[in-house]
Amino acid sequence: MSHVGTVIETANAHSFCGIEPKFFLSLFQGRARTHDIEAMRAALRSHFQQAAGKVVIMTVIGAGSTLGERGRKLISEMMKELDPRVEAWGICIEGKGLWGTTARAMTATTRLFSRTTHPFKVSSEAKETLQWLEQRCARPMPDNAMAMLEVMREKLAQLAKP
Repeated sequence: MSHVGTVIETANAHSFCGIEPKFFLSLFQGRARTHDIEAMRAALRSHFQQAAGKVVIMTVIGAGSTLGERGRKLISEMMKELDPRVEAWGICIEGKGLWGTTARAMTATTRLFSRTTHPFKVSSEAKETLQWLEQRCARPMPDNAMAMLEVMREKLAQLAKP
């Protein structure tokens, strides 16, 4: 089964893609600021308006990316607001060692503070996140999700060039 994907927005440290009405892919690379999180919230709200029912969200955070305290608070608020419309949310935080372990632990803690009820998992690899979403939702995810993630990475890399 093939799905068409369109990159909705790429700017600063983020890129968003709606592959199908029930699947939303987001990528953060570098220093994510408050406006990056607000942009994701706006993109998700718009995506939810087009989707009937709940939506699966996959977020990939590139190795070494950072987020401040205000950003974590906004993410917690966003998760709580959107909770009724989320079928499952898988977050991949790439990176090994202390940074990766710490970032994954902080993300899990942010989720706990949001008091959401949707299924949620933090992992270290995008393919693992996608597999968990398929298992959790008992259906295949878009077969071009990984390819779209690479397109999004390339778009962000182009923005980073001087």
